[in-house]
Amino acid sequence: MHLFHVLRTCVLDSEEILLTTRVSNNYLPDEVSPLAFQNSPLPETQLRHPMQEAIDAWLQKSPSLHTRTSYRRDLRQFQDFVGFEQEQAELMTAIRPKHVAAWRDSLKGRGCTNATIRRKMTVLRALFSYLQIYGYVGANPAHGKFVTAPAAPRDGKTVGLSLQACRQLLDAPSQNNPIDVRD
Repeated sequence: MHLFHVLRTCVLDSEEILLTTRVSNNYLPDEVSPLAFQNSPLPETQLRHPMQEAIDAWLQKSPSLHTRTSYRRDLRQFQDFVGFEQEQAELMTAIRPKHVAAWRDSLKGRGCTNATIRRKMTVLRALFSYLQIYGYVGANPAHGKFVTAPAAPRDGKTVGLSLQACRQLLDAPSQNNPIDVRD
């Protein structure tokens, strides 16, 4: 396996930090370094604060309190599943596609619907995509190329009118009165 080291800088709180990313040309999910900090010369304890800041910034992106609460809950459930505390944000560097796939399978085993599993996986995908933009991520371990989400039903749960009920609704106004036609 050939490894390449990519160097780039990131500015956090007016402090320039050198980031090193290991990239594999084999493109195997377990071989891809998901986060740029993985091979950083910084100790893990120095990664904790910047990584937590990035996660908090991602959560604050949504103007909806309900969405932020749901995202935080889904992220916390994933962190519990992989076995690290919320305060250990730097451990996100250890997440691999196999962890995301195991969580997906665990959710299925607990009886979650496909739609719920897809939503929870979307939270992880969005977080890792944000971390890429923020400058911390190499490969997104939750990306659909690595971990497939279960299929969601296309019929939905919205109750619709039958064809007969639609026809009755459309035929209900009297054609003789202009107000009925308008309404």
